[in-house]
Amino acid sequence: MKEHTVETMFRNEVCQVDRCSCGQYHVSLGKMTVHMSAPQFFNLAGAIQAIDWESVSARGIQ
Repeated sequence: MKEHTVETMFRNEVCQVDRCSCGQYHVSLGKMTVHMSAPQFFNLAGAIQAIDWESVSARGIQ
């Protein structure tokens, strides 16, 4: 059985995003890790990117 290798794509004090050799993306927020297929991950990334953050910030939601 081949071991999976993981490449960390992003990490800070709040979250971490890893790409696994199995083709999944692992998104960790605190103690929770979500395993997503590539299409799921890129759909989530697109949704986050599409948010008008200036408008959200102006309403006081952070």
